[in-house]
Amino acid sequence: MRAVANVQAGTVVQIARIDAAAQRHGAVADGVTAVTGRALQHVAMISQAEQQLAQTVPHASGRLSAIADAHALAMQATVIDAARALGRLA
Repeated sequence: MRAVANVQAGTVVQIARIDAAAQRHGAVADGVTAVTGRALQHVAMISQAEQQLAQTVPHASGRLSAIADAHALAMQATVIDAARALGRLA
């Protein structure tokens, strides 16, 4: 009887640990999603500005494109860094 109770108690503890881990990982996913969404908005805003400026000053389109590409890469790095940092917190 005592052995069965110990097994049941161990199972309850294991389930609680799994639930806690799932909640932590869900919170990480939510954080990464939020950062990714913001990064996408920023990239879209810069892309729009790039297009408008390139229409105004066509001669600068190559330079504008290079700056916009650098920004997109910086946003990508930010998302990756955030995912790593949030993962370490979980």
